[in-house]
Amino acid sequence: MEQVTILKEVLNAFKLHAVHIDEKMDKIKIELESKMDNGFVQVGQQFDRLGKKVVGVRVELTET
Repeated sequence: MEQVTILKEVLNAFKLHAVHIDEKMDKIKIELESKMDNGFVQVGQQFDRLGKKVVGVRVELTET
């Protein structure tokens, strides 16, 4: 009977640990998604600036 109690306690500890890991993984996922969103915004801004530079070069080449 004592072994059954010990096994139930071990199982419960594993369940609690799994919940803790799930919470940590969710937090990491949210942080990563936020960083990726910010990165995509920055890349988009850089492409916009690059596009404006290309347009400027085209205008200069057209004028010369």
